[in-house]
Amino acid sequence: MIWRMVERLRMARTLTRVMVATSRETSDDALCGYLMSRGQAVFRGDPADVLGSYARCAQTGLPTHIAVVGADTPLLDPGLVDEAVRYAMASRAAFVANNGPSTYPVGLEVGVVSASALAEADEDACEDYRGSVCAFIQDRPARFETAYFRARRDWSAMDWRAHTGAGFALAREVFEAFHPVDPAFGMEEALDYLDRRPDLVPMRTASAA
Repeated sequence: MIWRMVERLRMARTLTRVMVATSRETSDDALCGYLMSRGQAVFRGDPADVLGSYARCAQTGLPTHIAVVGADTPLLDPGLVDEAVRYAMASRAAFVANNGPSTYPVGLEVGVVSASALAEADEDACEDYRGSVCAFIQDRPARFETAYFRARRDWSAMDWRAHTGAGFALAREVFEAFHPVDPAFGMEEALDYLDRRPDLVPMRTASAA
């Protein structure tokens, strides 16, 4: 599943490099070995310091901006990543995302943070903020300019994350329908397909993040 995500992120036209950030725990050895055997760059950091890991990861390539996506979002649309990056470049905001408030299906979240804002956050954030890449930045709008964009409709009740058995089954079904003929399929194609298969789609609960 992670490899499918890497493939899709490589299709985003605005990204110059894709890096998988994971932990130094032995439980991630197999994943890292799998990815590196396929030529994928991997950064391994402290599992308790997600912010620091992303900041160190960013330093390896000296980018101007970093697009951040979760590990359980295999249906992420490469075109949506491009939209977020272009919006970040045009707005000059320190942080841009598509979940404030959420209108896209859960599992299509993407955030873009400037390298300078990420470095500042890493330097100044206390322990309470080390578990998140962007929470320190988002909680300080007076210091860091933030901007959000929305979908043309509100699909936020749909949960496309592959963090449960039902979510994984959904991702597998959509990939089997589209990947053999169009590996770069996007959100609109998936929505059209799922309109005909509403039985496949887990719905977001009130407590879902």
